[in-house]
Amino acid sequence: MRGYLAKRLTVVGLAFSLWTASAEAAAVTDVNAIERDTFLRAIAEVETGGNARAIGRQGERGMFQFTRTTWRIHSKRAFADAHIPSVSFDVAAQHYDWLHRGLLRNGRQPTPYLMAAAWNAGLGRVVNGQVPRSSRDYATRVVNIVSVTKPSIPVAIAIEPAILIASDR
Repeated sequence: MRGYLAKRLTVVGLAFSLWTASAEAAAVTDVNAIERDTFLRAIAEVETGGNARAIGRQGERGMFQFTRTTWRIHSKRAFADAHIPSVSFDVAAQHYDWLHRGLLRNGRQPTPYLMAAAWNAGLGRVVNGQVPRSSRDYATRVVNIVSVTKPSIPVAIAIEPAILIASDR
């Protein structure tokens, strides 16, 4: 499994390398930025396998599958620019930071699991404990990739799903 993920993450890593070289090369030395970037690679892998040209069933775009609303919160650029890896990574980093601050503001520790659940289900659902099963499964997949990529990040899956139990409507 590690070999497979390493190969798949290489594709995401190529686009990621373009972004890091241009947008945040200095920030990558910061531990939090490295953790964020590892997390974003995992999100891109789970969402689209790193496919920057992906278009979702409901019109989501790019490797992170941004909705038009999320894109507009973080960018003034055209929504079609979600297909440009460097632009998409910039917006993803802003969204990550926004979710991180939102969890802290609501008394939640922004672990990779809660961050992934918020990325998929929305910050409000995580804060209110209304995360559907599909989003909990999504968060588990992201954390598994993060833990393979950067084993020092605590997984904390055993505790957090209990916090997020919601009716599976």
